[in-house]
Amino acid sequence: MQPGRQLVSVLALACLAVAARGAEPQPDLVTKSRTQATPAPPDPVRGAPQAAGPVSATGVDERPRRGTFAEVTLGVFTTMGGSRFMSNGQPYLGLMVGREVGEAASIFGALGIGASSASCFDLGSTGNCKAADSFGATYLEVGASYGAQLGSRVLLSGKIVAGLTNLSPAPVTDSPTSNVVSDNLFGFHGGVGLSLDYATRLDHFLVGLDALARYTLAQRPGGGGSANVASLSVMPRLRYVF
Repeated sequence: MQPGRQLVSVLALACLAVAARGAEPQPDLVTKSRTQATPAPPDPVRGAPQAAGPVSATGVDERPRRGTFAEVTLGVFTTMGGSRFMSNGQPYLGLMVGREVGEAASIFGALGIGASSASCFDLGSTGNCKAADSFGATYLEVGASYGAQLGSRVLLSGKIVAGLTNLSPAPVTDSPTSNVVSDNLFGFHGGVGLSLDYATRLDHFLVGLDALARYTLAQRPGGGGSANVASLSVMPRLRYVF
């Protein structure tokens, strides 16, 4: 009986030892838990990661668009050189298509329509007007401009134009000795002008202001001289760049 009791005592001690060991925390699990719970210290060389910088609420200020364009103008037109220094101001309408070249130049074709009012270009010996003292003036022309930047969106340009003029009805008689006035008188013109352009922040759109002086030479149909008509147009412009 004595050996049996000793064996039971040994088994009991072994069970207690196993139970005590199971109650102790495992070193690997404790280390892993501490590693997951504790964040790694920041790198002393690189420092803490930097947050992305703030983005402007208005976005990026893009460069003004340049390329092929269409333009409309609406302004004031007057003629010079008749019986009055300047005729009465009349509305002026212009349409233009062209191509911007580089940052400051452009080439274009244009149609301009104006009118001269109450200024005679063919006075008779008695002071009466032998032809029309009020007439329409239509200009079909090509031209070019080149300018200098006054700012990132402002351009001051000079321009030259040349083309065909139609005066209707004719401001002069068919000949100095005739009393016949043609419905249309054609001639050629040249002109120079100044333009001030502003490229708006509304994509594709540009606004501007033009002053353009033209000089027309139109031969009388029957010979004996020509009608020399100078004109000035001042017009705001709206341009759409494709």
